[in-house]
Amino acid sequence: MSTDYRILKTVLAADLFDGRLEEYGVREHRNEHTNDRARMLTDGRNFLWLYVGDAGEVEYMVRYMPNGNPGKILGVIADAFDCDIVSEYDCRFYGFESEEEWNTAMQQMEQECADHWHAELMKFLRGEPAVFAPAPSG
Repeated sequence: MSTDYRILKTVLAADLFDGRLEEYGVREHRNEHTNDRARMLTDGRNFLWLYVGDAGEVEYMVRYMPNGNPGKILGVIADAFDCDIVSEYDCRFYGFESEEEWNTAMQQMEQECADHWHAELMKFLRGEPAVFAPAPSG
């Protein structure tokens, strides 16, 4: 189990690892799995992975089980960089401004999948080549 997080503004990884978070008890942790694109922060007890994009920006962050509760680390980042951080359970994680906008987009995607599946089913029933994907749920 994991939870993904996104910073709602561009923050460079180099800035996160320049030492400014250490005064709040958050520092980099290195192991055999860390590298320039996958880095980790810790508060000494909890761990948060950060994944770095091509331009050096933090693309997203992940709390993997059993790496504890990253609340303190996320709070320190939010305070130090004056930014909002959201989890994958928040519509803003995916670029939507509201739950309504997110729900509308999800309904549209579901309808497009259902329409495609139905079209492929009709091809199959007519004996034409069809490429099936799993039927949409819901």
